[in-house]
Amino acid sequence: MCHRSKASVLPLLILTVLIVVSLACNLPTAITPTVAVTAEESANVVLATIYEDTSVDYPAQISTGKPASIVAHFKPVVFRWSRRSDGSIGDTGWSSWDPHAVTEMQVCVSLDEPCQLAGEWLPFSSDQEFTVDVDWVGPRVFWVVAQFRDAAGGVIPSVGGGYQGPEDRVQDAVEIIGTLDEATPISAQPPAIQTVVATTREAFPVRGSVEIEDGRCCVGGTEGDVIDVGVTFEASSPFAEVTEMRVSTDCRTEDEMADLPWEPLVSERSYSVYVPINWTGFYVGVQYRDAQGNLSPVYCDDISVEGHPKPP
Repeated sequence: MCHRSKASVLPLLILTVLIVVSLACNLPTAITPTVAVTAEESANVVLATIYEDTSVDYPAQISTGKPASIVAHFKPVVFRWSRRSDGSIGDTGWSSWDPHAVTEMQVCVSLDEPCQLAGEWLPFSSDQEFTVDVDWVGPRVFWVVAQFRDAAGGVIPSVGGGYQGPEDRVQDAVEIIGTLDEATPISAQPPAIQTVVATTREAFPVRGSVEIEDGRCCVGGTEGDVIDVGVTFEASSPFAEVTEMRVSTDCRTEDEMADLPWEPLVSERSYSVYVPINWTGFYVGVQYRDAQGNLSPVYCDDISVEGHPKPP
């Protein structure tokens, strides 16, 4: 169960664009062969991206007991990509497909696992909004699966935010993290939420928070830069002094945090963050422990990192 320690407004982020850059150093005897581009391909497709209501961050941090609004956007485009000699997808891009031939679609939504389409075809719509009641604490994954066809019944291929080439259907997901609303008394919550909140507080009585860059929405620099990002930690316990914490640079559940080592509690720390091109996210998760061994839930915070292209 992962809990957000603050509320902020981040720029609209397309769910599925994550660029991971790895740097190989000091490998004098290892030579990576060049993978040549052997073909340029294109197709008329529906580009599908999923994002939350712009009033919340990615991943969606919603108080337990409240609804989350998820928006899926479907855009007919001419999709172009390069095919490498090893079969992988290289550079991608798209342009307008207008007028397009997409007339019908079928969509399903689910939690935790992708759903199965039921064959119910509806008129094509570029935006679909879904609402889910967050009756849990911690992270769950909200899935959207869709398929499209033309007036003759022919399936039109689709591409998700990963841009890995056209498929006969598309699926995408967003993580929704149910957080404890500390300001609202348990008695004011619906009965099911009262049970969830009471169970969580009994199992994890230590309270705390984590905040990146004093709550700023974003940081950035030029692609390839390494910037310092400041993080503050705070915790208290009704039973004993809070003396330890364990920290991750992602948002994990309590079970997933169990593999990390405990370290002395500090009030602040600076992290060196690599700046990739475009937008990505930097996350910090923390769990606290007091001198009697009582634990806190996992608290998580995030900040957007924007990378500008290097000047020519």
